[in-house]
Formats: sequence, structure tokens, C-alpha cells
Amino acid sequence: MIEFRDVVKVHAPKSPREVRALDGVSLTIPRAAFAAVVGECGAGTPTLLTIIGALDTATSGTVLVDGALLHTGSRRRMAQLRARRFGFIFQGFDLISSLTAWENVALAMRYAGTPAHEARRRAKELLADVGLDGRMDHLPGQLSGGQQQRVAIARALANRPTIVLADEPTGELDSTTAERIISLLQAANERYGVTMIVVTHNHELAQRCDPVIRLRDGRVVG
Repeated sequence: MIEFRDVVKVHAPKSPREVRALDGVSLTIPRAAFAAVVGECGAGTPTLLTIIGALDTATSGTVLVDGALLHTGSRRRMAQLRARRFGFIFQGFDLISSLTAWENVALAMRYAGTPAHEARRRAKELLADVGLDGRMDHLPGQLSGGQQQRVAIARALANRPTIVLADEPTGELDSTTAERIISLLQAANERYGVTMIVVTHNHELAQRCDPVIRLRDGRVVG
């Protein structure tokens, strides 16, 4: 379970560029939920995601994951926590262009200390799960946008995370491909029991999520 208690995030504090990205946010996301975070530009949705994923820290307030404080310890500990506990799906896919599909997925596991043979085996297993068994040896440039996003989903699941964070996972896709990606995210949530948190402007995706967290001007409005 993820809990925010009166979380504030201020960018460039005490300067002319000061921005209060989150303003007293309190929320709860149950374990294994398929949750959506929605809001217009400037609402604070990217900041919320980066704080949940331990990529940034709150200015004040408390963030708990399964009852434990999230932002404690050294940078090295936080990096290890991200590698073990979180999976990330980025809007622009962020695949390494010189690596094949399976190598992109395996690399995430190698960073976490998984032996090479096990990383290769699991990478190919995950790619088969997302319907890419015939594209494992292709480079990202040889894959469509939807196929690249499937690789990104497999990579996010590689280290058996308990929480997957997805930033606009359908934002660059056509409606048919977006529907397939939504179904894959739902299937991953159900099959692996991960908590899936999606920042999205896609109303069809948001309608399938529970809870739906709505932000406006850095505050939860519903």
C-alpha cells in the first residue's frame, strides 16, 4: 500500500522560479491496485509519479510504502530500492537503440545483479508474455511504436517489482495500439499482482482504473 500524508513538493524554493508542484497531497493506493493519476498540464502528476518511484523526494510530508518510510537512507540504498521494488514505463519508451528487444529487457536484470543466463531466459519469457516471441532479436528501430511499448512493459516487469509506474503509456500510440497496451497493463496487474500506477490523459484507460486520483494545481480534487 502507498500512502501520502500531507506531501508538499516545491521546485526552486525561495527563488523567483519557485513552483509548488504538490500542495498538501494525502492519498492511499491499495496494494495490487490498478490506479490512474489524471490532471491537466501543471497539475503535478509527473511530480507525484517521481516521488512514488523514489526518483525525487518531497519537500515535506510523509510517503509510506507498506508502512515503511520511502525516502530514507543513502543514494545507493535508494537506487537499490528502485531496482528491486519499482518498474518504470516511460512515454518515449527509452529503449537502447543498439540493443535487441531481449537485451533491453535483460539489461535491467543485469543491473540488479541477475546472472546473464537467467536474465536472458527471463527476458525472452517476458517478451513472449507480451506477444513479441517473433521479435526478440529485433532492434528498437525495427519495431513499431506499439511493439516498443511492449518491450518497455516487459522491461518494467523484469525484476519482479511490486510497483510499476507508467507515464502516459498510450500517449504516442494510435487508438488500436493503445487499446492493446491497456489490455497488457491490465493483464500484468492481474497476473503478477503488481500495483500499477498510470499517469494518463486517456479516458478509456482511466475508466478501467480504481482508484482514479485527480490532481489540480498540485492538490487532490477527487
